Amino acid sequence: MAIATKYGYESKNQTCTIALIENLQEQGKISINKDIIDFMKYDEDENSHEQSIIELRENYTYGINLEVSDEKQLEKIEKLCVEFIDSTKEIIYKEN
Repeated sequence: MAIATKYGYESKNQTCTIALIENLQEQGKISINKDIIDFMKYDEDENSHEQSIIELRENYTYGINLEVSDEKQLEKIEKLCVEFIDSTKEIIYKEN
């Protein structure tokens, strides 16, 4: 959301926000690891949508599981999130 706001956009939908981030990346306005963008994307047509950050967040927020079953997945998520936060800080605080 911070990146969207910096570029004059507003979004009330996670999927649209991710599409905007991807579009800004393609236009060369921001630099974010493509793996992060791909991980955030939710694709109905792909078998991997169960592993998207949107789906995982919804499952852990609204689901009944209290424990993470895949420690490697948790480590990957943590690494990508830290990298995304660092990238976001660079984008937000960078002078245009």
